[in-house]
Amino acid sequence: MNELDSETRRRLEQLKLDALAEFAAGAGHEINNPLAIISGYAQLLLSRTEDADSRTWLGIILAQTRRAYDMIVDTRTFARPPKPEPTSFILADMLRDFLTRKQKEAEARKIELIRVPSSEELPTSVFFSDPAHLVTVLDSVLMNAFEAVGEGGRIAFDVSVPAADGSLLFVVEDNGPGIPDAIRDQIFSPYFSGRQSGRGLGFGLCKAWRLLEGLGGEIDLEPVQRFATGCRWVIHVREMEKAKPDDQTKVGETKE
Repeated sequence: MNELDSETRRRLEQLKLDALAEFAAGAGHEINNPLAIISGYAQLLLSRTEDADSRTWLGIILAQTRRAYDMIVDTRTFARPPKPEPTSFILADMLRDFLTRKQKEAEARKIELIRVPSSEELPTSVFFSDPAHLVTVLDSVLMNAFEAVGEGGRIAFDVSVPAADGSLLFVVEDNGPGIPDAIRDQIFSPYFSGRQSGRGLGFGLCKAWRLLEGLGGEIDLEPVQRFATGCRWVIHVREMEKAKPDDQTKVGETKE
C-alpha cells in the first residue's frame, strides 16, 4: 500500500510539473512580447531624457520587466530543467571568478561576505560536472541569503573536499531571520512563499534543488553554527559519471 501511495504521489508531482511547464511556455509566449515592448520603449525614453526623476522611474520599469522575465525563465527551469553538460574543470578557477563577482555584489549591498577559504586556499583539484549549473546553484542560494540578511547582514561561504571520492561540500550560512520549523518541509516547493515568516523563498531555492537533482547532489537546511540566528545551507555535490569509451559514438563512425 505504501509503494502504491508513493507511486501515486510521484505521478501527481510529475503531473504538476508538466502543468507548470505548459503554463511557463504559454506565459513566456504571451507575456514576453509585451515585456519586450515595454522594455524597449523604456530604454528609448531613457536615452532621450536627462531628467533625474524620469531616469529613476524608467530604471525601475526596466528592472521590473527584467524581474518578470526572470520569473518566467525560473518557472520553466524548475518544471523542465536543462540536462547537465558535464566537463572537467579546475575548481579554484571557477570558484575564484564566482566569489569575486559575489564579493562585489555583497559590497554594493553593504553585506559582509565571509569567505572561509581564501583565494589561495580554494581546492585546486579537477572536478567533472556541469560548471554552469553548479554556479547557478551557488548563485541562487547566495542570492536568497543576500535578500534575507539585507544591509548590514553577514554571510559565510565555505567549500571543502571532505570525502575520499572527491565530492564537494559547500556551506552558505547567514544571520537572517531564519525559517520556522513549521514550513521547512515546503522550502523547495515553487508553490509556496515564506515571506509571511519574514524570509522570502522565491524561486531561487527550488531552482537550486532541481538543478542539483540533475547533478547528483543534495541541499539541506541545518541549524546555524556561526551565527545566533539564520540559515545554514549545506550543498553536497558528487562528480558525475564519465561516459565509457564503448558508450561513445565517434563522429562519422558507423557500425558494421
